[in-house]
Amino acid sequence: MTMTERQFQVLTNIVSSYIKTALPVSSQYLEQESRLGVSPATIRNEMKELTEKGFVTQPHTSAGRVPTEQGYRAFVDSILRDQMAFPDAQSFSHASEEGVHALGALAKSIAQETSGLVVLYTAEYGLFWQEGWGGVLREPEFRDQEHVAELTCLVRGIEENIEQISQEQEFRVYIGRENPFFQAQRLSMIMGTTVLGGKGLVAVVGPMRMAYIRNIRVMRSLL
Repeated sequence: MTMTERQFQVLTNIVSSYIKTALPVSSQYLEQESRLGVSPATIRNEMKELTEKGFVTQPHTSAGRVPTEQGYRAFVDSILRDQMAFPDAQSFSHASEEGVHALGALAKSIAQETSGLVVLYTAEYGLFWQEGWGGVLREPEFRDQEHVAELTCLVRGIEENIEQISQEQEFRVYIGRENPFFQAQRLSMIMGTTVLGGKGLVAVVGPMRMAYIRNIRVMRSLL
């Protein structure tokens, strides 16, 4: 499903606002904060079009809009195409060090930078780290026990099948039901193979409302 340039601008503002606030985004909020330069009626019409096309949804009749899986995908595809979105990749001092301690510290640093749950596997040591449970579970989505159960199941599945999964060669962003490994309809995962500590896998897992630009920038610096 395609959208106009203005509809994409509205969608980008909805996604960015929802990532920041975790609250449905109203047309009034967009009028005041987005600087779209169009009338409130035009914003409402574009939001209606985006809803009909499946890019956003309205949780309740009187609520604003939140992005759908399709809306997040359009947003992520756009930032992946835009190299200017990643001007300065985060540099991690532990990346050039050696040993198990340094890799564990690296995983902790990635978790702190992304506020996600980090999975780091290295074939050289045959070790599997999980870092960032405390941070990711503070996200409002994980007040819902189904989100927590899904996250636990996903991480367990990755660990049990890590050697197979680490053969994945491409840098990928999986959103919701796109995840090919395990049922994770409410989560997103950014993953890729890495040569840190010998060939392995690094992934950041979080709610679909994750900070994609920041997290993709961090992950690209590691691969």
